Amino acid sequence: MNISIQYLSRKSIEVRKWDQCIHAASNSLVYGYSWYLDAMTDHWDGLILNDYEVVMPLPWRKKYGIRYVYPPAFCQQLGVFGQQVHHTKYLDQFLNSARQHFPFMEMNLNFENNYPGTIPGTNFTLALDTRYENIFAEYKPTLQQDIAKAGKSGLQYFKTSNYRLILESYRHTYGHRFSHVTSEDFQKLTDLCSILDKKNKLIIREAGFENNKMAGALLFDLDNRLYLMASVTSPEGREYKATHFLINEVIREFTGLRKTFDFEGSGLPGVSRFYKSFGPINQPYFFFKHNGLPRPLRWFKK
Repeated sequence: MNISIQYLSRKSIEVRKWDQCIHAASNSLVYGYSWYLDAMTDHWDGLILNDYEVVMPLPWRKKYGIRYVYPPAFCQQLGVFGQQVHHTKYLDQFLNSARQHFPFMEMNLNFENNYPGTIPGTNFTLALDTRYENIFAEYKPTLQQDIAKAGKSGLQYFKTSNYRLILESYRHTYGHRFSHVTSEDFQKLTDLCSILDKKNKLIIREAGFENNKMAGALLFDLDNRLYLMASVTSPEGREYKATHFLINEVIREFTGLRKTFDFEGSGLPGVSRFYKSFGPINQPYFFFKHNGLPRPLRWFKK
């Protein structure tokens, strides 16, 4: 079945309708909102079905005069967003339309965009709409023991607001893991946090003692989903199992609400094992690549 999909530049997109589509989508994610894309991408345009029933953001850059789609830092998954009855049926046509505008594309399609030939990426999520005791019972025994040990040591849980400190600590501690993430990307994330802070959608939590904070977490709280965007711990915090304690306390704080805790990964084996110990499910996203460049130019993104 042929359908009519319109390609619009960013300046031609009706932001209110776009964001309404993202909000109402069965696969709604914070990364798809116009203000998020404005903050985190170099440029972006969009594919739109009818009157914004289904949309697909296309972040792009230009190299050697060639425009190409790329996966922006701190935008874990994008792809096609809409009501479930629509976007899965139209995924192939949206991707074909995107190919007509971009000869080269690399993108992470969202968890409902499972497309043939894509590579799944790990993303753990945990439903919080139950009793805390039920969630805790699904933790790995070693995690339960570490949390109990941390509690006995007197660790405390703090609600704070200094997102800049958390981000700077995160960048200093773990920045070497992400060679593709630039200083400019971290600055964009800092600016985005300022926007979310003004929307009362930013959550900063710390663990430690009154004068010695050992672990911190930065989360986005939007549309019934908590996104663990950054967490960091000090060497002393590792000894105290401060991150184990901290994430457990965040889960405890929001348990019983119709929210999903999104661990934001991870493909790193050690981090993945740690997240799995909380008993989540893996809700993968899907890496998609298209290289339609003439053969002599296929090296240009290597």
